[in-house]
Amino acid sequence: MDDEGMYGGLRHPLTGARVDEPTKPAVYAVVIENSLDARPQDGVDRALMVMEAPVEGDITRWLAFFSADEIVEEIGPVRSARPYFVDWATDWDALFAHVGGSSESLALIRSKGTLNLDEFFNTATFWRSKRRVAPHNVYTESKRLEDAWERVVGREVDYKGFEFEEMDPTTVEPTVITVSYGNRYYDVEWKYDPTTNRYSRFHNGSAHIMRNGSSIEVSNVIVMFTDIRVLDDEGRKKIRTTGEGEALVMRAGEAVEATWKRDGLNERTHFVLISGDEAALVPGKTWIHVVPIGAEVTK
Repeated sequence: MDDEGMYGGLRHPLTGARVDEPTKPAVYAVVIENSLDARPQDGVDRALMVMEAPVEGDITRWLAFFSADEIVEEIGPVRSARPYFVDWATDWDALFAHVGGSSESLALIRSKGTLNLDEFFNTATFWRSKRRVAPHNVYTESKRLEDAWERVVGREVDYKGFEFEEMDPTTVEPTVITVSYGNRYYDVEWKYDPTTNRYSRFHNGSAHIMRNGSSIEVSNVIVMFTDIRVLDDEGRKKIRTTGEGEALVMRAGEAVEATWKRDGLNERTHFVLISGDEAALVPGKTWIHVVPIGAEVTK
C-alpha cells in the first residue's frame, strides 16, 4: 500500500491525486446518455470515475462522478435513472442527478433516502440545450450542482475512497482491451499507451470524442461481471449490485484478476485481489464496466 494512500489521507479519494490536506469533497453522480443520438457528449472526459452498464434497447448508459473541487461547464446529455445507478451513487454518498426514471428506480430513491436531484423538480440545476432535440438535450454544470448540494444536502459527506499506488508501466508495448456489450455500436476498445500510462476509449476503431474535441483517457479500467436479466418487454434490466463476482482490474498495462464485493446496499463496492488485499489503482480517472457473466472481454 502507498504510504498515504488508504482511504484519503493526503490523496483525493476518487483519483488518488496528491492534496495538501485531507479532503472529502462533495460528489455528484450524473446519469449520462450514450445512445448514438447523444453522441458526442459533453464533460464526461472530465469525470473522475464512470460506471457503464446496459439499459433497455441493447445500449449502455453511464453514471459519471464529479467532485466539488473541479469546474466542468457542460455535463450531458443527462437522462433517466435506473435502480442500479441509484445503488452505485449511494456508494459515494453522492448527489444523484437525473431526469426522472423507471418506477422501480424512483421508488428505490424514496426508500433509500438517496440524495436526489431530479430535473423534473429541480429545473434551476439543469437546462435544455438548443443544439439537440429532446430527450437528448438536458444538461447541467458543476456550479449548478454545487448550488444544488448546498440546497438539497448541506452537510459533510461520508464515503471511503479507493486505495492508490504509484505504478510504472508494466510493458513498453501498446495493448488493447475490448469489452463487448453484444452491440457493435456499444462495444468498447481501450488502447493503453505506455508513454502516458493511460487508456484511451475507442468505438469501432475511432476514438470516442467529446463535443469539444477532447478524448476520454483514464488510468484504470475495471470490468465487473454480474447477474443481469431482462425484466419486461421494454427490455429493462435487473443488475445484481451486492454480493460478489469476478472482476478484472487493468492498470499500468497489466490485467489482474480480482473479485468485486459489496456486502450491502449501504456499502461501497470493493475490488479484492486473490491475496485478499484491495486492488490498488493508479492515481487518475477510473472507468468501470458492468457486464453480464460470460461477456466477452479480451485483454
